[in-house]
Amino acid sequence: MKEVGHTESLNKSYGPIDALKNVTINLYEGLNLFLGPNGSGKSTLIKIMSGLIKSTNGKVELLGLNPWQERVKLMQKVGVQLENHALPKWAKGIEVLRYYAKLEKLPETDVKNSLDIFDISSYVDRTIDGYSTGMYQKLVLTGALLGEPEMLILDEPTRGLDSVSQQKLYQKITEKVETGCTVILSTHLLAEMPLKADYAYFFMNGEVIKWGSMEKIAEELGLVKLTFPIKDLNMARTLTRLMSIQEVTEVSLKGDNLEILTADRKKVTDELEKLGITEITEKHELARIYSEAMSKAH
Repeated sequence: MKEVGHTESLNKSYGPIDALKNVTINLYEGLNLFLGPNGSGKSTLIKIMSGLIKSTNGKVELLGLNPWQERVKLMQKVGVQLENHALPKWAKGIEVLRYYAKLEKLPETDVKNSLDIFDISSYVDRTIDGYSTGMYQKLVLTGALLGEPEMLILDEPTRGLDSVSQQKLYQKITEKVETGCTVILSTHLLAEMPLKADYAYFFMNGEVIKWGSMEKIAEELGLVKLTFPIKDLNMARTLTRLMSIQEVTEVSLKGDNLEILTADRKKVTDELEKLGITEITEKHELARIYSEAMSKAH
């Protein structure tokens, strides 16, 4: 995939506290997940990438621009939602959206159409100081999704959202990625993440301890999950063959499907095809991959 940004030896310190330590990563088109516990450096990097704070030293570039020096240009291409996004409480929601649209040189019709994403038209004419946490979050997300941004930067975007709104958000993210928008999404709620990530970045104590494509990381950790239907299979023959493959670490029956964990995607896929099994789906158990990556870092 095409590279859309990178950092090089990036550091951010607050006095004696190192919030980011020597972070060097590349970012690519598709869905990029920033994963890690609270306080691990995810939000700090997002603020640097959004041009809100300056790094202590090192380099960062998004869409060919320096976020700190060229923030105005960058924000015309990027939609941003921060974990603690500050909006003027005295303003009406519609005024905030119109302000964003003006900055991005978007027509009023874009503002009007955006109200339907999370169904916020019933309260968008009220001042923000009367919004609940969920209402506030939906307004911020609507602002980030305005127009056709080349990139979305979302920090804990499901915070305060009900389950229906979460599903709407995930659907919108999927649509954006499918149309070529790059999404950087930071979260620690792995069990609630139904999206299939292209790249993942694991944060711990201000460092990125592992990053890369999900396929590569899953294979390195021996957590490539291959699923295929068991209809018309000779189960005894299939299981005997699978259990003889050293790279197969786990076999389980889930409904009408057989699931395999392996560290060698190609070898196991080739063996399955020799058995006449071609309807193979690959899935990633994000929580398990995260847990294994973090445990190996200790």
